[in-house]
Amino acid sequence: MKNKPSRNIKELPPRHLSLFTKLVLLFGNGQSILGWGIFGFGMIFVWGFVSFDAPAYWLKIFQNWSTKSATITKVSDTNGSINEVTVYQYDYSFDHENQTYHGIAFTTGKKFNEGTVREIEFNVNNPQESKMPDTRRTQFNRWLSLFVVIFPIIGLSFIYSSIKKSWKYLKLLKIGDATKAKMVSKKSISKSGNNKGDGPSLYNYEFQFNYTDQHGETNKYIAKCSTTLCHLVEDELKEIVLFDRFNPNNNIVFDSMESAPRISPDGYLEQAPFYKIFNLIIPAIAILGHGYYYIFYVLQ
Repeated sequence: MKNKPSRNIKELPPRHLSLFTKLVLLFGNGQSILGWGIFGFGMIFVWGFVSFDAPAYWLKIFQNWSTKSATITKVSDTNGSINEVTVYQYDYSFDHENQTYHGIAFTTGKKFNEGTVREIEFNVNNPQESKMPDTRRTQFNRWLSLFVVIFPIIGLSFIYSSIKKSWKYLKLLKIGDATKAKMVSKKSISKSGNNKGDGPSLYNYEFQFNYTDQHGETNKYIAKCSTTLCHLVEDELKEIVLFDRFNPNNNIVFDSMESAPRISPDGYLEQAPFYKIFNLIIPAIAILGHGYYYIFYVLQ
């Protein structure tokens, strides 16, 4: 239905967008929120199961490592198990240059007793980094650690794809020229999950527009988008397209942007409304929460 009053962006570039509006565009769309949610939830398990200082021991050839005798000061049952065999934690200490340092190690099944003296490896330049041979630095084995890391990686892939696309949107919103384009192609690329295969939900669109460059030469260009927002990209006879005048092939269909700014009656971009702050809650929790933990716990 194309009965919506025609809109135009009359505001000339460079357009002003508030910091809040930029944050909503970059982090407040569905793909970004999903990515930050998966990343944030997955990182909870990463902190618990993965030791981030482990690479220091794998790459010890690049550091000044030495050996020392260490005393196991405490043996603890972690209440965890692998193949129904209890995982034990060993707290140990050693002296270096008149200072006492501490470390932890884990084994599946009890191997050592409290008071046992064992040789450990430590980083001379940072003695807090140490490792006891025949043990591991994490409660569970490396394969479980790799499995746990998969979820944050999936989340980061969503985040990267979203930010890459949103950064293009943001740039063209600020410096792009605005024009109107006519839809010339619409193809279904996925359908909803009913048995009949009806109700296509995702479409590829192509919109054609003309642009006359500084030399007076007029060419036709195509603006493409993939979207489920069919009611937005089909509600006008011609849709708004923003493009780079120096490279018109770099363009966006305005209404295909999730969280796109509203256009005021006089043709200016409106700043994001305050309620959009709810779109930023999950990204903010993930960034601030895990950033705080990393700085004040992992780095200490």
